[in-house]
Amino acid sequence: MYRSALYVCFAVLMLAIGCANKPPKLSEEEQAVASFQQIAKDYVNIYNQSKHEQVRHRDELRSMAVVVPGGWWKVYSEIADDPKIDVRRTDSLVSPYVGTLDFYVSVHATESMYGSQDSASQATDFSSKHSLIHHLRTYAYQNGAWVLQSRKYLDDANDEGWQDCPDGE
Repeated sequence: MYRSALYVCFAVLMLAIGCANKPPKLSEEEQAVASFQQIAKDYVNIYNQSKHEQVRHRDELRSMAVVVPGGWWKVYSEIADDPKIDVRRTDSLVSPYVGTLDFYVSVHATESMYGSQDSASQATDFSSKHSLIHHLRTYAYQNGAWVLQSRKYLDDANDEGWQDCPDGE
């Protein structure tokens, strides 16, 4: 009798410990927000690790009666501040939530133009000046996963308005 009561107490104790260690079940909305926050965090980490380093060619520029010769230059970018994220409920049954990742990128370029792509790829003379470019990524929550819908950027240096990001950016 004593032994069976001890087993019952032990079983109840183990059940209580097991229940206490289980995280509470999240609602679909809480899951959507948590997973979008993770997507944003992962994106920022990957972006800042890669720095989107590129070697680009620039044709001759004419600005304010000054001619800047063409050539190759190297650029890299990094996220300039903490991105803003937003998750909103929609009326759609297919995409019940829309998430946006809103951030600025600081773009740094070499001081000099180089005569070849190879020379530019070795360059390290980055200017202390940089430009800020506004980025907006929009996602839709579909079947429990976030799907990228659009990638846009706004460059204050031109008046073209929001543009689609090139592939890879």
